[in-house]
Amino acid sequence: MSIVPTAELAPSTPLRSGALSAWLKRQMLSRLAGLQGCALTICDGEERHRCGVAELSPGDLRATITVHHPDFWTAVGLGGSVGAGDAYIRKLWDADNLTAVIRMLARNQQVLQGMDGGLVGLLAGPVRGALHWFNRNTVDGASRNIAAHYDIGNDLFRLMLDPTMMYSSAVFPSAGATLEQAQVHKLDLICNALELRPGEHLVEIGTGWGGLAIHAASRFGVRVTTTTISRQQYDLACERVQAAGLSDRVSVVMQDYRTLEGSYDKLVSIEMVEAVGWQFYPDYMRACARLLKPDGLALIQAITIADQAYERAKHEVDFIKKFIFPGSCIPSVSALTGAATKHSDLRLAAYDDYTPHYARTLALWRDNCRTHRRHRQARLQRLVPAPVGVLSRLLRRRFRRALDLGRASGLRQARLAPERPSHARLRMSPHCPSAFYVRCSAFGVPQRAPLDSVFVPRYTNVRCIIRCTCRNAERRTPNAERGHV
Repeated sequence: MSIVPTAELAPSTPLRSGALSAWLKRQMLSRLAGLQGCALTICDGEERHRCGVAELSPGDLRATITVHHPDFWTAVGLGGSVGAGDAYIRKLWDADNLTAVIRMLARNQQVLQGMDGGLVGLLAGPVRGALHWFNRNTVDGASRNIAAHYDIGNDLFRLMLDPTMMYSSAVFPSAGATLEQAQVHKLDLICNALELRPGEHLVEIGTGWGGLAIHAASRFGVRVTTTTISRQQYDLACERVQAAGLSDRVSVVMQDYRTLEGSYDKLVSIEMVEAVGWQFYPDYMRACARLLKPDGLALIQAITIADQAYERAKHEVDFIKKFIFPGSCIPSVSALTGAATKHSDLRLAAYDDYTPHYARTLALWRDNCRTHRRHRQARLQRLVPAPVGVLSRLLRRRFRRALDLGRASGLRQARLAPERPSHARLRMSPHCPSAFYVRCSAFGVPQRAPLDSVFVPRYTNVRCIIRCTCRNAERRTPNAERGHV
């Protein structure tokens, strides 16, 4: 059971604050009184406020927050969870275990929603929404938004990532695999899922730093056209392609996906759709369909949100939208497949869930940052502005919060393809004619489940493989098995 926060008053007083800050403080402590499954101690000057359960059980969380300035209460009271992030960047508060604090809020969604409701919803919400409107991903807006995230500098990402420079979830083939081995394994999975053949032409929406393009061209013998709108990514990707001796097979272009031309055998887009913005999902799907040949195949990997939370979340301006990636929007599976259905002839054929692999990927990125912080402190401080360093810690912990209690399922991929009867890859079950069967895997272990029964938690990372399906439900390829893609 939870207990009402109590204060242990010392001879001296807590940090001095104004009337508004004091009132907001009382309101916040009242909300935190409802925390379940954890014990949170808030140190405000020499006051100690204990919130949560009186006795912890195995698996319960414990953490201590230290308030360094009374403006903390105003920032959180008027800004909610976004205000808390801003206050952390401004060093108004700190925690002995920031991950545990964020996991507490993940386990107590009603408390988090209370923080973001009330005055926050009435005052801050409309203002943030209006400002976020200017970050819409028009062609010009997308260039600004991408530059704000990626053009901090390639040296920063080199410190965090592995030699493949893949800025997306790895898939670990074994418990002892390194991050680089897992990224290469992920790239092999993607190329095999796309059924790449020598001589085919692959188009990639979202180059990153050229990791997938180089891998596909060198190991699978395909030609690759890959596009980015980040100047920093473009320059380094061109250098890496040239260094790999693949300039004759890989063409890196700096061009918005909406203006791409050509007809390609396969299409791939790895964790780029989050930067598209929900208003432009129709444009994105139309572009994918337009670029594919009639018998083409597309693979999209994305972080996704639960369908139940999507409509609300797409209009909210949360921490990531304000501080990490302006103009971004985390899609739901239904939002993507719905856009594909309404605005193209693409259909979902399969998707895979690799969430646990994303959690491990993030942990290893964190370890890389910690290693470089110890051994290259001066260089890291030179590369990373102070607020960015704080933001990176908050972002990692935010995803850890999303993973907590199974509310995230990490990485999902989906294959898409034009609806043509000549390239069937999906079979309807005669026992469940309205349900497509998909392959859902965690740690590489496949399980069969009807598409319409698969639960997608709040934050996930999805690899969607959308391929051509047959209008005749009984048509199947020689190697297809009932209920499998």
